[in-house]
Amino acid sequence: MSETVAAYVRSSTEGQTVRHQRDDIRDWGNREDINSDSIDWYVDFAQSGADPGREQFEDLINSMHAGAYDVVAVWEISRLARLGSTYQQFFEVAEESETIVQSQTDGSMKSVPVGAGN
Repeated sequence: MSETVAAYVRSSTEGQTVRHQRDDIRDWGNREDINSDSIDWYVDFAQSGADPGREQFEDLINSMHAGAYDVVAVWEISRLARLGSTYQQFFEVAEESETIVQSQTDGSMKSVPVGAGN
């Protein structure tokens, strides 16, 4: 069975790069036999995690809500948000759409983690 996979990466400032985030997610994909060319990438550059209105982040949530992905990969959970309410929204959509969140540093999650705004 082929899984549909998205990845979300974010840099907080202009001077930061997302290369290491992308590389780690690609390495994970290779270990899981997921072709990195088949991953849909959502990238927010120079965007604070405290801003819930990040364009690519909102697009990802909308796609998840529509059931587009089996897995969303992130480098670490802090790349998703800095506000509990934003975490809450993301993980509720993931749980409702049965999307697994795969963090390269935090592991795999299938439900809203304790302390994510709930």
